[in-house]
Amino acid sequence: MKSNGFGRHEQTIILRVPATDAHVFADRLAASLECHDHDTSIATLVWKRLSVRRGNDEDVVTDIWQLLGKDAETRDWHIDWQASEY
Repeated sequence: MKSNGFGRHEQTIILRVPATDAHVFADRLAASLECHDHDTSIATLVWKRLSVRRGNDEDVVTDIWQLLGKDAETRDWHIDWQASEY
């Protein structure tokens, strides 16, 4: 993870969502949408955020739930922790 020089680190969180919901997630999280060549039913989102500590996975999940609102419960999504940098 790179530092922004002000005591914060930029996290890169990779989310996997159904392709049909990709734009909803991208808009709510202000995340960039990447194509998934081998499986067109799944979309990959890259979400960047700042954190004051490395390995801060609890805040990642909390922030996603807050940004998605009720969609966090009703839509299918998961974080690819192995592909993420946090």
